[in-house]
Amino acid sequence: SNKGWSPIHFAANSGHANIVKLLYDLGANPTLTDKSGFTAAHLASQCNQLEVLKTLYLCQPLPYKPDVLEIKSNSGLQPAHIAAQFGSTSALIFLARCKCDVVSQADAAGETPVHKASRNANYEVLKFLRTDPGYDEHKMNGEDDSALDLLMYGGRHSQASAGEAGPTQIGYQKQIVRDACRENNYLFTSQTSLSGGGGSRGGGQEGGERVAWGAQGCLGSTDIADEES
Repeated sequence: SNKGWSPIHFAANSGHANIVKLLYDLGANPTLTDKSGFTAAHLASQCNQLEVLKTLYLCQPLPYKPDVLEIKSNSGLQPAHIAAQFGSTSALIFLARCKCDVVSQADAAGETPVHKASRNANYEVLKFLRTDPGYDEHKMNGEDDSALDLLMYGGRHSQASAGEAGPTQIGYQKQIVRDACRENNYLFTSQTSLSGGGGSRGGGQEGGERVAWGAQGCLGSTDIADEES
């Protein structure tokens, strides 16, 4: 396709694990990337296609390794980032069972899966991630935000007026929101209950921009967005 999708990308996006296996048996490369660097595992993780992920993991020579499920896109996104962003808890649990690093790998924006889940208020994902010894909700991303910051102000700083551009102004706005949240006891801590609100899908917001995925899969005919998001 014009996005660089191969047949195995389309099969994975649509949840057809049997077709993924058939294509592999016919010689298809399960780690083939599209123009943005996304593999079939990225698409399966976004759509929470557990059977496809299992099939992709098995489509490799012995001994089985997590490498096939940890390939980075052009902007450093791994399937774990995508699963956390879109609230695909079952996919994320499977990735962890395959020994994938689901908490500490950072993308080009300095964000880990913990940041992605926090930005999109995916509480079920966060509840699972907190069981990982490497979980760190204080690690800063490239915008100097921790996962706790993103939970506190829900990405409101990313909606700041573009006319007030500049790191100083944006940093000032972020600090105002931080201070207001802390003064009003809105700060999330490690002991905070993660029940309620927004468990399954986070809407795919990446710093104010939507990462859209394509073709006939779980998001219908939406086009995949450029990798800069």
